Amino acid sequence: MYSGDPSVITRVGKDGKLEHLTSLEKNFQASNLPKKLFIKAGNYVFEDEIIDCSIPGIYRFSKPQVCNAQRIVLDKNEMLNNLLFCSLLAVRGNLDNDSNLNKLKKEAGKRLLCLTCGPLAKFVLELAKGDGIKTRVVSTHTLQSTNTYNNGHTLLEYKAKDSNSWIAFDVDKKCVFKDCSGNLLDTFELCREIVSGNRVEVEFLSKLPSLDLTNFCEKSTGFNYQFLEMNIYGDTNGFDRLFKRLCNVPFFSLPEGFCFGCWDEKSRSIIESHYPSSRILNAEEFRSKFYECSS
Repeated sequence: MYSGDPSVITRVGKDGKLEHLTSLEKNFQASNLPKKLFIKAGNYVFEDEIIDCSIPGIYRFSKPQVCNAQRIVLDKNEMLNNLLFCSLLAVRGNLDNDSNLNKLKKEAGKRLLCLTCGPLAKFVLELAKGDGIKTRVVSTHTLQSTNTYNNGHTLLEYKAKDSNSWIAFDVDKKCVFKDCSGNLLDTFELCREIVSGNRVEVEFLSKLPSLDLTNFCEKSTGFNYQFLEMNIYGDTNGFDRLFKRLCNVPFFSLPEGFCFGCWDEKSRSIIESHYPSSRILNAEEFRSKFYECSS
């Protein structure tokens, strides 16, 4: 279908802000926009317009009534930026939760995906492997009374260059966490700070909307989570309340089962009541196994 409307192209960079791009003059050298999700920095032709894609970020191309495209130019210097770009391929929802990796990569090239924290963390983990970023998926669980919809959370941890420390990145909420001294936290430290009652600063890396309010339905019951999600995203203190509930104890999903780190006998008893077959370590054992001895 032909459309006389001009294309609309935007880039979201490392500052998390959306910037509208204008086409270059026709005398600039350019290549046709590749079909693959990750592209090299350079000038590209999209629907007869030349676009400067030399700055790292996630690029979105739209020719009204014709086609949409989504591409990523990686940052060679800062891996957190690349994890952010990959996470911005999706908004929070569950429409694509059951899709396999190949389908997700294909769909992400032309539209926003709708994924919850667990599937999105696994998706970004797979994308990060191609860039050589050392990442792993870590989960958390509540110590409060459980309900049917928000008892835990899944994060992605990564190792920065020239560092042996893990850093927690929330691909779902597009944020990192800091203690009162401004130090970036791993998932173990995040949970420890929260259960200790210490203040945790949530630093959001994107200012863009990241929620699917229309298709976020429980498949087995048809229940729509839009009002519950708006209660979090629309409340000034919504995220603080959410993390205080969800991020109480850390755990890893291993081939042999779940392995939790608990703080005391009370937290151990709560987790045992929900996961009687899981392995439960005390805080020092968990820290030593996953954060001091892990390569």
